[in-house]
Amino acid sequence: MRRYIGVLALLIAAGCSGGEHDPASEVVNLCTDAFDSSGSEDPIKTCSDAIASDPANHAAYRQRADAYVQMGERDQALADYSRALELAPDAGTHYNRGVIYSLQGEHAKALADYDEALRLDPNHAAAHFNRGLAHASTGNTPAGIADLSEAVRLEPADAQAHIQRGLLYLDSNQAERAFADFEKAVGLDPNSPEARINRGYMHQMKGRHEQAIADFSEAIRLAPGAAVAHANRGNAYTSQGHHDEALRDFDEAIRLEPSDHQAYNSRGSLYARKGDRPRALADLTRAIELTPEFAPAWRNRASLYAEMGESAKAQADYAEALRLDPAGAHLVPPAYRGR
Repeated sequence: MRRYIGVLALLIAAGCSGGEHDPASEVVNLCTDAFDSSGSEDPIKTCSDAIASDPANHAAYRQRADAYVQMGERDQALADYSRALELAPDAGTHYNRGVIYSLQGEHAKALADYDEALRLDPNHAAAHFNRGLAHASTGNTPAGIADLSEAVRLEPADAQAHIQRGLLYLDSNQAERAFADFEKAVGLDPNSPEARINRGYMHQMKGRHEQAIADFSEAIRLAPGAAVAHANRGNAYTSQGHHDEALRDFDEAIRLEPSDHQAYNSRGSLYARKGDRPRALADLTRAIELTPEFAPAWRNRASLYAEMGESAKAQADYAEALRLDPAGAHLVPPAYRGR
């Protein structure tokens, strides 16, 4: 059973940098106005011409960086944001450069930029939001919760801030607070599949299978390609003994996301319950091949080997499961512990 795991779109704050009106800004605005979905380079040329006319035009650098972001040219965007900051530091440009660093996994640099953006503008909700995600990515969950809480305070109607804070609460074993955030997110944005999946996950954790299935089903209606929603609904159906429905969901989850080791593990376990040992063994082995550090698949395959009378293979798999997850020793039959 899994909650929703996803990467949020970190948004670039478009527009000119702060400060007094610059006569060149009317020309510079054409940088982004000229951009179109066809990938035209007109905005780059317009900005470049403005920079050639006035090399100190920080707004032109900022706008050209924004255009590079839209084109997926991150290195050029970073260079232009950095030059704009050398010329005229402002919160928006620090924030935008931080977003690029976040997207590249350079969290220390991203944090430095979000820190500076918030020093210049303490009420920058998006900077609090993204700094919270960056803190979470570096393992600093309390700081992540603090920043996301500030983002919620500044923009209480932001469903994504509630979702992300809920995930951090869940990682901190604060289930009730997590559920409250997911519940709030659904209320704020009933059409958010992420909110539905996460609330469904909490319902499933509490044994409220019908409510879980309802949330997962709505998430699937909203986003038919959400493999995790199919996988989670399959687990909920399994808990209710609805094996045929569960199997259909696991099949769809794997079709949508063939590298999903947890879906293979769940389907393999269900095949084992149904007595289809060859398919169970194939799925559990595939789960291990995809993610060798996933202890549940080793335990489930060990259990299957034990049922098949292959005690040596069962012992080997249980030993690997114990190595990977010593805290899960209680899930290993006593006869297979410490041999």
